[in-house]
Order: sequence, then C-alpha cells, then structure tokens
Amino acid sequence: MADESGELDNEFDGFLAEMKPYMLKLPHKSERQRCALWIKKLCEAPGHGVVGRKNRNMYSKLLLHMLKKSLLEGPFSSRPDPGPLPTLPSYTSIYFDEPTQSKALRQEEVRGHSLPDWVSGELWSGQDSKDLRSSSVRSKVRSTNVLQERHLNVETRQQKLRNEGEGDRLQQAVPASGYQSQLEAARVEIRNRHKVSFTYSSDEDEDPNPRRKEARSSSNNRVSTTKQASTRFDWPRFELSPVAARTHQVTTTGTGIPSGPTVASSMMFDDVSMETRQEKQHLEMRTKLLEAKFHEEKLLIQQRHDEAIQKILDRKNTEMDEMKIHYRKKVADLEETNSKLDKKLQALSKEFSHAKESRDKQISELRKMVEHSSQTTLNGYEKKLHDAVADYEQEKFEMQKKQTSAIQDILEDTNDKLQKMEMEYNAQVESHAEVIRELEAKLHQLGQELTNQQAGQIRLSEEKSKIERQAELLNVELENITKRYIALEKDYDLKKIDYERELKNLRGKSEARVEFLKDEHATSLAKLSESNNEFEDRVHELRQALQDSELNRQRQVRELESEYKQDKLHQEQLSERKLQGLRSQMGVEKEDLERQLRQAHNANHDKDEQIKRLKELQRLQAQQAERALEDFKNQVETNSGRMFDDMKTQMARVEVDLTKSKELREKQSKEYKRQSEEARKTHQQQLSELELSHQRERSRLLEQCQEGKDQLQEEQEQLLESTREHLEQKIRVLESRSQEQQTKDAKVIFDLEQQLRDVKEEMLQSDSLRKQQLVELGLLREEERNKVQREHETEVRQLRSEMDQYRTTLHKENSTQMEQAMTQTNERLKDIERDYSNRLDQANKTIKEHQETVHQLREENQIAKSNMELQLTETVSKLEDEKELLRKQHGAYNKAVQRELDDQRQRIKQLDRRLQEEELNHQEKELDGTILSLKSQVNTLQQRLLVVQEEIDLRNKHIARFSPTRN
Repeated sequence: MADESGELDNEFDGFLAEMKPYMLKLPHKSERQRCALWIKKLCEAPGHGVVGRKNRNMYSKLLLHMLKKSLLEGPFSSRPDPGPLPTLPSYTSIYFDEPTQSKALRQEEVRGHSLPDWVSGELWSGQDSKDLRSSSVRSKVRSTNVLQERHLNVETRQQKLRNEGEGDRLQQAVPASGYQSQLEAARVEIRNRHKVSFTYSSDEDEDPNPRRKEARSSSNNRVSTTKQASTRFDWPRFELSPVAARTHQVTTTGTGIPSGPTVASSMMFDDVSMETRQEKQHLEMRTKLLEAKFHEEKLLIQQRHDEAIQKILDRKNTEMDEMKIHYRKKVADLEETNSKLDKKLQALSKEFSHAKESRDKQISELRKMVEHSSQTTLNGYEKKLHDAVADYEQEKFEMQKKQTSAIQDILEDTNDKLQKMEMEYNAQVESHAEVIRELEAKLHQLGQELTNQQAGQIRLSEEKSKIERQAELLNVELENITKRYIALEKDYDLKKIDYERELKNLRGKSEARVEFLKDEHATSLAKLSESNNEFEDRVHELRQALQDSELNRQRQVRELESEYKQDKLHQEQLSERKLQGLRSQMGVEKEDLERQLRQAHNANHDKDEQIKRLKELQRLQAQQAERALEDFKNQVETNSGRMFDDMKTQMARVEVDLTKSKELREKQSKEYKRQSEEARKTHQQQLSELELSHQRERSRLLEQCQEGKDQLQEEQEQLLESTREHLEQKIRVLESRSQEQQTKDAKVIFDLEQQLRDVKEEMLQSDSLRKQQLVELGLLREEERNKVQREHETEVRQLRSEMDQYRTTLHKENSTQMEQAMTQTNERLKDIERDYSNRLDQANKTIKEHQETVHQLREENQIAKSNMELQLTETVSKLEDEKELLRKQHGAYNKAVQRELDDQRQRIKQLDRRLQEEELNHQEKELDGTILSLKSQVNTLQQRLLVVQEEIDLRNKHIARFSPTRN
C-alpha cells in the first residue's frame, strides 16, 4: 500500500511539472486563475486510501491533456466545489487514448504536493489577500505533513538496518562500537540534512545575529567530522527538488509571503548552495565506500546462514503446500455450490419467464373474452330493439290495413247509397236513414273489433313481461351460483394461505436450526484456531491431526446439510405437485362453469331475439296502419272531389231531362219505376255479397291471429320449460360438483395435515439425532483436547531437554534468525489464511445473494399470482356489473318502449275517434246539402210545372176560344 501511494505521488508530481508551461501559455487571465484553483484543489490532502490518490491523478491527467489542447472543458469549465473530489464519469476515458510521455521529466521533480510558485503567483494576482493567507497556511500544513511522512519512512528504514546490524554483529562477533558509531553518524547526518533542507528560508539569510550563523557553521563542521562510516541507505530518494525547497521555505516563514530580493540575501544563498553541493559530493563518496564494505559483510553472513534458513524454508514450504491443497479443496467445493446455485437460479428464472408468459396469455384471453362478451351483449340488445320496433311497426301496419279496408267498405256503401239517393231522390229518405243506421252499427262493430285487438296486444305485453320476469329469475339463480363458486374459491384460497404459512414456519425453523449449527461450528472453529495459534510455535505435527479432525467434522456437517437439503427439496416437490393438481382441477371446474354460463347466455340471447322479432312485427303493423290512414285520407279527398263533380254533371243532366220530361214524362215514369226496382235488387245483392265476403275475411283473419298467438304461446311455454329443466339440471350438476370438490378439498387438507405431522415428527427426530451427534462430537473434542494436551506436555518436556542441550551448542544468532524466519512464515501463513477466509466470506456472500434472489423470485411469483387472481375477480365483478347495468338499461328501455306504445295506441284511438266524428259530421253536412239542393230543385221543378201548366191551360183556353170560331 505504501509503495502504491508513493508511486501515485510521484506520478502526480510529474503531472504538476508538465502543467506549468501549458498553463502559463493560456491567453486569458480568468482561465489561468481557474486552472490555478484546480491545481490548488488537487494539491490538497487526497485521503488515506489509494482510491483518493488515483482519482486525484485522473483529474491531473485530464487537466494536463486539456491544457495541451488549450481548452478547459468538462469539470474544469467552472471553479472547483468545496469538499472531496467526486469520481470522474466514464466518458472522460476518451481523453486518455493518447500515449503517455516518458518518465524522465517526472522523475526530475520532487514528490512534495505543495503549491508551486507559478500557481501561487496566479492565485496572488486573482484573489484577495485573505484568501492567499489561508492558502499559504494550508500549503504549510501540507508540506509539513509530507515531510513528516518521509521522516517516518526514513526512521523505519533506520530501525530495520539497526536490527540487521545487530544480527550481523551477533553472528560474526564484530566489534559493536565501530559499527554502531557509523550508524549513529549516518543518522545524525540525515537529521541535520533534513533540518537544513526544510528550515532554510530567505529570512534566515538576512538574520543580523552572528551567533546563529556561527552555530549553523559549527553544526555543519560537526556533521562533516562525524561522517566516518556508511550505510546502505538510498540517499537520492531523500533529496528534495527545487519546488519542494521553495514550498518548505514558505512553510518556515511566519507570514508565507516572499520578501523582496536583496544583494545580501542573494550572496548568502550562493554560499549555502556551494556548501550543500560540496556536502553532497563528500557524502556520495563515503556512501559508496560504506556500501562496498557492507556488501562484503553481507555476503559472508549470507553464506553462513543459508543452510539453516534453507531447512526452515523447506519445512515451511511443505506446510504451505499442504495448506494450499486444503484451501484449494475448499475453494473447489465452494465453486461447486456456486455452480449449483447458478443452475437453480437459471431454472427459477426460466420458470418465472414461463409464468410471466402464461400470465400475459391469460390476460390477453380474458381481454378478448370481455370484449367478445360486451360486443355480443350489445349486438343482442340492438337486435332486441330492432325486433321490438319491427313488431310494433307490423302491428301498426296491420291496423292501418284493417282501417283502410273498413273505410273502403264504408265508402263503397256510401257511394252506392248516394247513387240510389240520386236515382230515388224523392222516395228514398227513409232508405237513407236506414242506411245511416246500418253504417253506425258497422262502425260500432269496428270499434269493438279494435278494442278486442287492443286487448290481445295487452295480453301479449303481459306474456312478454312474464317471460322477462322468468329470465330475471334465471339470472338471479345464475348470480347465486356464481356467488357460491366465489365463496368456494375464497375458502380454497384461505386454506392455501394457511398451508403456505405452515410451510414458511417450517422453513424458518429449519433455517434457524441450520444457522444455529453454523454458529456452533463457527465458535468451534474459532476456538480451534486459537488453540492452533497457541501451539503453532512449538508443535507442528499436531496441526495435521487437528486438520484431519476438522475435515471429518466438516464432511459430517456437509453430509447433514446435503441430507437436509434433499429432504427439503423432496417436500417442496411434493407440495408443488399437489398444488399443480389442485390448480388443474380448479381450471377444469372453471371451464365447466364458463361453458354453463355461455349456454345460459345463449338461451337468454335466443329469448331476446324472439322478443325483438315480436317488436319488429308490432312496428311493421304500426307502419302499415299509418300508411292505411294516409291512403284513406287521400281517398276521402279524391272521393269528395269526385262527388262534387258527379253532382254537377248530374244536375246538368237533370236540367236536360226536365226539359225533355214534358214530352216523355209518362214513359220515363214507367221506365224509372222498372229501373229503380232492378237497381234496388242489384244493390241489395251486391250489399249482401259484400257483407258475406267481409265476414268471411274477418273470420279468417281472426282465426289466423288466434292460431299465431296459440303457436307463439306454445313455443314460449316449451322454451321456458326446456330452459327451466336445463338450468335445474345445471344447478344440480354444479351442486354435485361443488360437493365433490368440497370432499376432495377436505381429503387434500387431511392429507396435507398428515404430511405436516409427518414432517414435524421427522424434524423432531432429525433434531434429536443432531443433538446426539453434537454431544458425541463434544465428547470426541474433549478427548482429543486431552490427548493433545498430554502429547503437548510430553513434547514440551522433550523440547525443554533438547533446548537445554542445544543452548550450549547454538548461539543467540541462530535463535534470533530462527525466530525471524518463524515470524516470516507465520506472517505468510496468516496472509494465506486471511486470503482464504476472505474468499470464504465472498463465497458465503454470493451464496446469500443467490438465496436472496431465489427468495425474491418466489415472492415476485406469488405477487404475480395474487395479482392475476385479483384481476380475474375484478374482471368477473366488472362483467357482472356490466350485465346488471345492461339488464337495467334493457328493462328501462322496454318500459320506455311500452310507454311509447301505450301513448301511440291512445293517440291512434283519439285519431280514430276524431276521424269517425269528422266523417260523420262531413257525411251529415253532405247529406244535408244534398237534401237542401234536392229540395231546391224540386221547388224549381214545381214552379216550372206550374208555369208550364198555366201555359198549357192558357193554350187550352185559347184553343177553346178559337175552336168554335173554327167550327
């Protein structure tokens, strides 16, 4: 870690050295100041870890790359934020594609992370004095921290050299005084060198006190006289660069602001620089001499101690190989478990994907079913409406036909009677009255027929209402059946939830027991590791026996865990199979219920179509009646015009006949009597034939209407009986199936309870067996501990005797070297154990993550199942609500149609009454007008007859007067 941080610091120093020319070349002052702020931010303490240093180096590398292009982009487009540096985004790696430069320039600069002078100059030019003071103080703190770290590194190296020197002194029996004096001299020289390097400043050169100068010179002389030995230190590593020297000068001053240059200070600085150069050359020469002597002594020491160290290394290498083999086996086992868990995860992911696909398919099918059912219901109700309107129009049209036929008959009768009245205008007043009475009687009969037809329509409407009530009752029965089915489903869901809870409780208990066993195993491992650490220094052979016992125990634990997992998987498979069987049974029952519901919907649809047909017939009849009324009105208007024209022609003919009646009165009177009698006979025959034909047609139509009504009633009754029987059979079948399902559910629940009891018993047995095994293991461990203690005591005694023997033969040097080798090997073993423990922790973490993912997938699967069930229930409830709404709308629409029919019937009745009254009034007026016109004609004819008679009398008188004269 220390080597990595040192390398990163060296790299950062190289980046800072390369930034200087590019930063000073920036054209704008604001960009230079912003770049200086960023460099200041980068020179702050990056933290204790390597990650902060790497992030700092990435920022510095990116800044250098942008300065080479003379463009500040990305994070450097604005001033740095306070706090630690954030991590760079991934897209900034594009800037690092160019090859890096050589490391020659980087190694020329120092590892100090204080602000360079060119950066502080830019900051001085752009900031206030307060900011500069705070930055100088921070740079002082940073420089002192860096120097303290380096000083500590030097002291650690010195301590190592001291230890090695002591070991060499003990081995070769070299006189300690000369060697120790050399080391102490080197230490003093290093300390004085460091003090001179970072305490020197321009302020000290200008110090007027001559005593301080004399003290400094005397200290330098003392350092030069004490340099009589050399060590193997790497002196160039402790030299400071000019940049670091400047920063240390800033840190040692009180204010941190450089003073103005003077002639005296420059002279003193040149003297000190010359002295330091001479000291450097002198020190280099002495270090080379000391290194040569040290290498010679080191070679002799190495030759003497290679054999002993080689033996220790061989023994430790064998132990290391055994440990490696052991931990490799452990890693292989963990990899196998990971592969198994990966396979399980893949299988579960496939099952989850299959479940998702099946859920999507079910949702799409349900949507299609809902759309199809809504469309079918809408089409059915539209067809019903069309049928009702068609029935109404048909009834209306038939009514119009009947009215037109009756009105045509009345018109024919009236025309015949008018002709008779024209032919017999004097003697047929009584016959006209009789004809009027007959017409009134016929009108009364027609009114009665209309009332009978209305009563028939009312009966049909009542029958329709009865049929609708029966349909509603059937729908209510269907709703009750669906409610029963829903209640059964809820009971099944509750039982399923209880079963799942019991399974979860059992799983939790089993997992808690496994965790308890693992904890005990971990505690035992910890205790064993502590005992091994205590006896490792003295006894190595006991480790193999302990490792064998640990391997046996681990194998036993693994076997127990594998058995438990197999039992658990077997139980889960059994439960899943049973659940799948129950789900398949539920699916079959749902399909049967859906089929039954569809059949009931089809029956209702057929009934609604029949009602629509009847309504269409009524609509057609109403249209026909309206058309007949319009035709009758047109005929009345045409007949009235024809009557007036005929009357005019007849009056003209009457006038002509009156002119000719003077001569042909007697002949015409005879012929008139004869013709009138013949006309009366013919008219009576025609009237009798028309009445007979009208009565026949009326009877035939009534018979047809009654037959149609009887057939419709029979068909409706047959349909109702068949639907009732069919629905009763379905209800019985559903009840029997529900009872069978309840019995099956009870059996399944009983079987599951028995299985749970068996599982509990097995778990109790396994717990008792495990407790017994743990007790046996504890006894075995105690026995092994006693054996180990006994063997240890015997071996300790032997070792003590051996150590007493070897104390006389071996020196302290071998003991120290052996201890060092042992510490090194122990450290290596500890490192290996740490690595393997870390690997084991990572493997356990991966196993836990896999288990969590499996648990999450199962929970998601359960959530998806619950969501599907909720969606099914919601869709079923929505469909039922829509059905109820459509039924209500249909009932309201039927009521509105019936109201409209009643209103139209009342209007038709009122219109018929008005027409009859208007026709009667019109006929009375016409008859009164004809009577008055005939009376006026008779009076005119009488007056003309009187005039003619007077003329005849005058002629006769005139003839009588002139006759005697002629005689």
